[in-house]
Amino acid sequence: MIQILQKLNITFNDIYILSLLSFASYIIYLVISYPDRAMGTGPRKDLVGPKGVPIFGNFFSFIKRDTYIHLLQELADKYGSLFTITILGIGRIIISNDPQTVEYILKTNFEDYKKSDVIYEVGYDIFGDGILSVDGYKWKFQRRIISQLFMGKNFRNLIYTSITEKSKAVLNILKKHADSGKPIDLQDLFYRFTIDTFGE
Repeated sequence: MIQILQKLNITFNDIYILSLLSFASYIIYLVISYPDRAMGTGPRKDLVGPKGVPIFGNFFSFIKRDTYIHLLQELADKYGSLFTITILGIGRIIISNDPQTVEYILKTNFEDYKKSDVIYEVGYDIFGDGILSVDGYKWKFQRRIISQLFMGKNFRNLIYTSITEKSKAVLNILKKHADSGKPIDLQDLFYRFTIDTFGE
């Protein structure tokens, strides 16, 4: 290889410069191809949403925030009930805050909206083959099992008991804070109440 390069009168410095020029050309190509969205996503002129940075999309907006919910709420306030973002490595995400759209996707026309392999892979460690990470017959099976929980007798026996028990714990926490005069983060308390109730 070195002999071939010597015959062609090419030095390692020339190869280094050529490599840098190739890399810079590729970056310029990506910036031109994806000027305001994540690499690998197509333009969607039919959807509103925040413009991202070239190649990365809205990736940096999300890593700068402590909570994604606040960012999504700000975006919903600015762009309405249906908007889109792009994130490098994930792709395009379309977010709906409209109950009719959510019902259409999750109920009326569910078969046309498949979960991506990324959702399954990310969610598998936490949810396994549960309803939040699967599609098709596995999803229908999980939904049938979960729907039994919300039938009258089961709801009263299982969920009502859990809510009653966890409500007493919440009241005790509120009483302690009221007696001591210390402030309390109600959002965190209610979040834990919800998670504990449904987790049980």
